[in-house]
Amino acid sequence: MHNVEHESSQNDSAVMMTELPTGKERSWQRIFAGGTVFLALVVILAGVLSSCSQPANSSTHSGSAAVPISISRSIPAPTAKPIISSVWSDHNVSVTTADDVAYIGTYDNVVYALRVNNGSMLWHTGIDGSVYELPVVANGIVYASSFVGQNGPAYLYALRASDGTVLWRYSGNSYIYSPTVDDGLVFIASQDKGITTLRASDGTQLWHFATVQGPDSPISSVVNGVLYVSATVDGQSGGVIALRASDGGVLWRYSASNFVDTLMVSDGVIYITSHGMIAALRASDGHQLWSRVIDTTFYQSLQLVDGVIYFMTTKYILENSTTPTAQNAGFLSQTMAIGALLTSNESNGQTTAVKETLPLKEGKSAVYAIRASDGTVLWQYPMNKGGYSFADWLQVDHGVVYASGDDAESSGDTGYFYALQSDGSLIWQDKVSGSPSGTMLSNGVIYATVEAVSGSAVYALQVHDGALLWSYPIGGTVYSDPILVGTTLYVGAGNGIVYALRADNGAIVWHYLTNVGL
Repeated sequence: MHNVEHESSQNDSAVMMTELPTGKERSWQRIFAGGTVFLALVVILAGVLSSCSQPANSSTHSGSAAVPISISRSIPAPTAKPIISSVWSDHNVSVTTADDVAYIGTYDNVVYALRVNNGSMLWHTGIDGSVYELPVVANGIVYASSFVGQNGPAYLYALRASDGTVLWRYSGNSYIYSPTVDDGLVFIASQDKGITTLRASDGTQLWHFATVQGPDSPISSVVNGVLYVSATVDGQSGGVIALRASDGGVLWRYSASNFVDTLMVSDGVIYITSHGMIAALRASDGHQLWSRVIDTTFYQSLQLVDGVIYFMTTKYILENSTTPTAQNAGFLSQTMAIGALLTSNESNGQTTAVKETLPLKEGKSAVYAIRASDGTVLWQYPMNKGGYSFADWLQVDHGVVYASGDDAESSGDTGYFYALQSDGSLIWQDKVSGSPSGTMLSNGVIYATVEAVSGSAVYALQVHDGALLWSYPIGGTVYSDPILVGTTLYVGAGNGIVYALRADNGAIVWHYLTNVGL
C-alpha cells in the first residue's frame, strides 16, 4: 500500500524545560518567577497558534467549513510477475456474469460458460466470427454478436444458457451492437441496416426500420414501449428517432446538425449530445427544451444526478484539419462506441481489435457539470491541468465526481484518476503508468484496468483519498471493464485469460486460459 504523508499545518515546536536544581538553595522566589515566565510563554504560544488556525479571510468566510487539501500521488505498478500466456494481445475476452455463471465471448470464435466460484468450464460453443461486444444474458438465453472479416458478415447468436446449444442465429452485413432484450423481444442495431426487432424465442424478424446510415450507437433501453435511437438522417447530419417498440412505427424525428454521440432518457426528457452541442428534448414529441453550445468534438458518460448532468468531453483536432467535419465526428463517435477499430489479421484471416490509432494531432478533455433544467454550465474541470488528454471514465457517487483519462502528451504511457467535489474542485488525483481502459466503482472502491506497454494491471483505489489498496499484474493488453460479483472481481484480457481476483486484496482465485488459436 502506498502511504501518503501529509504535511502538518503547524510547525513542529516544543518548549524546552531545563531541570530545576535540587537542594536547599531552591527558593520560593525563583519558583514563582520561573512559573510566571512559563505561563507567559504558554499564553503567547496559544495566541500564535490560534491566529495561525484562523482562515485567511475570516471576515468573508465566517461559518464556512474548512476546504480539504487536495492530494496528488503516483501509484506504483505491481511488482509481482504476471501469469504467462503464449500471446499478449489480439485474443481479448469479454465477461458477463449471471446466476453464478461467467459467460465469455472471445476473439477466437468461441463462447464459454464457466462456474464463477472455481472457473471450471460448463460448456463451450464454437461460432463464426469474433465477439467484440459483451454477451447479454436474459431469460435463460445468452446473446453474442460476432463479426467476420473487415466487411462482415456479422451475426447475433442466441445460445441456451444451460448448455450452449445454438437456438437461432441472425445474420447481417455490418457490425451488430449488443442487443437490448425487453418483454420477449430482441432489439438490435447494426451500422448499415438500422433497427431490427426479433422474437426472442426463435429469432423471427418482426419488423425492421432502415436508416440512411446505421445507428451511431447501440440501443440503450426501451422506455414505456418506445425506442429512442440516434441515427443518421441524410448522410451529413444526425438525429433522434422515436420508434414504437411493438411495430417500429415512427412517433417523431429530431434532426441535429451533426452525428448524435450519446442519448440518455430520464423522467420524460431525452438528453443528447452532438458535435459541439448538448440538448434536452421532450420524450413525448421530441420538442427541444433547450440546447447549449460546448466547444468539443466528443462526449462521454452522461449521468443525471440530483438535477445536474455530468459528462466528459474531448476536443479532437485531426492532422490536416483544424475543425473535424461531421463525418469525422461521426466516425470518432462510432469508434468509441464500439471500443476498438477492426483490422485484418493476415496470419489467420480473422479480425482483431486494436486501440484507436486515428491521426490525432491533439486532444483536450474536461469534466462538465450543467443544470438539467436549462443547460446552464455550473463548472468544468480541465483534465491533465488543461494539457493534452483523452477522457475515459466518469461516475458520480455520494456527491463526488470520479473520472479517469490519459495524458495525450505521453502517448498513453501515463493515466490519471480524479476525485472532484460537487463544485468541481479537486479532492485527490492519482497518476498511474499506462492508459486507463476499464473502470468501475463499488462499495467505496474504484477497480480499474490500466493498459501499459511495460505491463498492464488491475488497481483497487480507495474512493475517499485515492490510496492504493492493491494491484495485480496482467501479462497482456486489457480493454474491458472489470466486473464485481459478491467478493470476486472478474477481468478479461487480450492474452485470452479470464482472471478471478479477491476484491479485498487482489489475490488470484482462479484463472482460465481460453483457446488462443494454438
